[in-house]
Amino acid sequence: MYERLFALIDRNSDSGQVIPRTGFSNLEIQNQALTSLRQAFDDESSEDNRAISMQSYGEESEEFAEQHPADRAPLTDRFEWILANIERRLDIQPELLEHFCSCFTPSEYNQQETEQIRDWLERIAADGNSYSTPANSLLALRILYGGYGATWAEAGERLMAELDHEDLTIRACAAYQIGTFCHRLAPEDGIEDWLRGYAADREATEGMDPLASYWELIRNKEIERAGVAGAFWYAAPKWTVDADEWILALVLQSGDEPYIRYFPCDIGFDAHERYSRNPAAIRRMMDAGRLGLALAAAAEEPEPVDGMEPLLIELGASDDPYMVHSASWALAYRYNFLHPEGQRLGFVQRHTQFADYDLFLLFSAELLAHKQPDVPYAVVLYPKAPQRYWTRKKAKALVDRVFPSTARGVVRNDDFSDSMDSEQVWYQRGYVRFSPAGKREGARGVSRITIGYRSDVYWNPTK
Repeated sequence: MYERLFALIDRNSDSGQVIPRTGFSNLEIQNQALTSLRQAFDDESSEDNRAISMQSYGEESEEFAEQHPADRAPLTDRFEWILANIERRLDIQPELLEHFCSCFTPSEYNQQETEQIRDWLERIAADGNSYSTPANSLLALRILYGGYGATWAEAGERLMAELDHEDLTIRACAAYQIGTFCHRLAPEDGIEDWLRGYAADREATEGMDPLASYWELIRNKEIERAGVAGAFWYAAPKWTVDADEWILALVLQSGDEPYIRYFPCDIGFDAHERYSRNPAAIRRMMDAGRLGLALAAAAEEPEPVDGMEPLLIELGASDDPYMVHSASWALAYRYNFLHPEGQRLGFVQRHTQFADYDLFLLFSAELLAHKQPDVPYAVVLYPKAPQRYWTRKKAKALVDRVFPSTARGVVRNDDFSDSMDSEQVWYQRGYVRFSPAGKREGARGVSRITIGYRSDVYWNPTK
């Protein structure tokens, strides 16, 4: 398997050309191969741990023993083989180093692997052969994997200095490592304590300042120049701070975060989920000019949130088509509201001519530019006022009328569709979701019906 994956990695990753019959570029194929390499090695590691466990408890079967011979190479040796195969390709593909490390980022659950990559990077740096990898890129990776030292006495001063480095990724990797030390400095949290060795933690963090000073430092550095807080957050002891207040104060005062490949889920990503049911926090983001983040949070929840509708209406009154698109879709999907700007730009339509329901059509920018621009991406049905919900039987009948079997195809027999009574059912050319009326578990009433259409075959329920 590994040889086949490396054959895919050997494709010219600089090419964005789409490969015939795949729909993917060389770069996308290479990245998928690296992701599969990560998964394959994780599976091997799990199997090895299972074998060790079974042997220790005397539960090893003959079949299992054949599949896991005693003379099988240690896992560390097999990983060294992977590292060697990556390294021998770096002369031709120097960018492969960063791609690989993006898939094999450090993990507290696999210290051995992290240490192997750290030592490998240190060898590459010591040999003076960086394989045309930019010096700052290699330095950032060495910092990311702990190359400055395993104790604060060894690494602390250098990490703190790197927070002011001109290179964004170096600053972020330094912040991440400071977060790992803060994690070890922190008191017990009662959840992940089984992973910690407190004696080793005390030794590693000797000489550090009180924990609160690092939370303040990172906040100030982020406000000064965005790009470090998200990386710090990856490793920091979140249970030692009021996370809701710390993140909100940060996003209100800092600028938009730059993308950093090793830390894709940044503070903004956390914030848009954390405050998705908090209109007051979103209002503060809007007042601070963080409109994109405010919209991401306001549009996140799949069900209506009290107080969110007027914020979405305000956010949709924008000169930015993306803002209009996202806000008008959220309002149509969940709040039975037609935003005039979304209607003007063609993103949403509302049809009220039907006797027992109102119908929204949602169009994407891509579909609007298509040769069939009136094929909707989604359709949403609401009960005609004053009715507030349908019975499940009535809702199914409406689906058969609006999205008949000739349009939707047969039920897909896969993990998305447990039965025809599921809240969401997938068909050959789309899905149907029945939103429960009310918050009571098992509610049989349906407050709205969402139809997602996924086909190139023409369909429009109003035509």
